[in-house]
Amino acid sequence: MSTKSYIVPFDFTPVTLNALKHGMRMAQKSSAQLVLLHLVNSESKVENKRKELEQIIEAENTNGNQVKLIADVRVGSIFEDINKVALEYGSFKIIMGTHGALGMQKIFGSNAIKVVKSTELPIYIVQESSEYENIRNIIVPIDTSKESIQIIPHAADMAFLYGAKVIVVGELQTDETASRQMQTRIKIIEDKFQSLGVDASIKLFKQSGSYAKKIVAFARENDAQLIATAYHSESLIPVLDTFLQSLIMNEEKIPVITIQSKEVSFAYY
Repeated sequence: MSTKSYIVPFDFTPVTLNALKHGMRMAQKSSAQLVLLHLVNSESKVENKRKELEQIIEAENTNGNQVKLIADVRVGSIFEDINKVALEYGSFKIIMGTHGALGMQKIFGSNAIKVVKSTELPIYIVQESSEYENIRNIIVPIDTSKESIQIIPHAADMAFLYGAKVIVVGELQTDETASRQMQTRIKIIEDKFQSLGVDASIKLFKQSGSYAKKIVAFARENDAQLIATAYHSESLIPVLDTFLQSLIMNEEKIPVITIQSKEVSFAYY
């Protein structure tokens, strides 16, 4: 059986150092190895950057690190090659910092979405000052679409890993058809979490104001350490790029785990 691995795009900046800390805790809990991936724009830079990355790994190992860390430096682009690298390692997850720089490539909230679009893997995203504490509560926003509930297995995985509780949030629907769709999604989610043995509850907001802001405020009020949401830009509900970007760059600095959902037929779910 191959070793479970996570990919951490790394560029030596504080935000990617923080992503590494998050990744090390996650990897230790799941007996996984971490691949520190640094991409450069020229072959001439590979060797020097590999030495720098190995120094980071040596320092972590000196501090009593129990996670296997692998240095991988190659020529490429974070937006084009991260999925290829992840497939090479058979990775289960990408752990990434926003506002970092990979080579000459700035990874801001909007550009982080480009990485989400480039892979089918779940991506765990942190800001520079996102605390890497134990995850006790996870907020899972959904909407009326079938695509939005594709985050459920990944939220459940994180809940199992940390022994966390899950609160699924959505918006009350005034339209009769949309209301039925929401109730259908909630029933599927309740059944799924119950079958997995995950402690989950449901909270619906009134339709007023920014959905993203309500999610972040609710996360703060309920002491959440993670927001788990699917990305599906084709939906007409507020899950466009700006919605995910608002969650990724939330002012509470709460980490976000997201995955690009697949378009599903009416027969699915």
